[in-house]
Amino acid sequence: MIWTGMIIAVYLVYHLFHFTFRVIPELSASQHLDAQGRPDVYEMVVRSFQHSFISLSYMFAMIALGLHLTHGTQSLFQTLGLNNEKTMPVIIRMEHLQRLFCP
Repeated sequence: MIWTGMIIAVYLVYHLFHFTFRVIPELSASQHLDAQGRPDVYEMVVRSFQHSFISLSYMFAMIALGLHLTHGTQSLFQTLGLNNEKTMPVIIRMEHLQRLFCP
């Protein structure tokens, strides 16, 4: 949880700098405006994801987010006392998947 939480925090800061504050100049949408004169977000996303580093970092962050939420769901079941014979097989499968990606 600590590692995936830190990855998500770094991803969130990068994402805000990337798309909200448009700090990355070569990928900024300031040159491309939509029909109403606003920065063209679609163009910025398309141009950004043509760079393999950005695509890989977003995929890595989404995997970390999925694992983080999976662990949170497992903890929710345990906290509420819902980890019984019916739900345990699902929880165990989620734990195996999590261990596969985060040993």
